[in-house]
Amino acid sequence: MCYSIFIFCALTVGILMKFKSLFYVFSIIPILHLMMYQIKKLKFQDPNNCLRIFKSNNFFGFIIFINILIGKLN
Repeated sequence: MCYSIFIFCALTVGILMKFKSLFYVFSIIPILHLMMYQIKKLKFQDPNNCLRIFKSNNFFGFIIFINILIGKLN
């Protein structure tokens, strides 16, 4: 549920800040990272897996940052 709210808010911010259309095209990458890596591979019983998924938030933040740059610079 939180990921859905985040995706909605990120796309809304893109609209409000008048990002270029490439922002929306490249928004697929962070959405896929959330859905395919973080949600699909999460196993609550394995603490090492949970830590690896949690640490991938750094990479996710980098993807979001690059996406914002793409939206503003294009």
